[in-house]
Amino acid sequence: MLDDIEQHRDEAVRRYAAALDRWTKSAFRVSDNEIGAARRAMSTMFKDDFAFCKKQVTDFAKRQRESLYEFGPNRERTRSTPSAACRRSRLWRTDVWA
Repeated sequence: MLDDIEQHRDEAVRRYAAALDRWTKSAFRVSDNEIGAARRAMSTMFKDDFAFCKKQVTDFAKRQRESLYEFGPNRERTRSTPSAACRRSRLWRTDVWA
């Protein structure tokens, strides 16, 4: 699929959009009116559930990113200081943070 899109660009994207998403409109940009109509059609419960899920995923991604090694100005490896809870855990006492 990616090779096809790389070679055939918009033509391939339109083909996949029609086949996979049943998107047959000429434009891929959705109008403000269409966005508003979609928002009005969603239940409050769906919006609340979606907001909760988005927050969970975002918070997890931030915590995961904070645990990754970064490179300093001289390309030396540096890392964020682990939280107190992490230092007390079994993970802290393994070679991961050594």
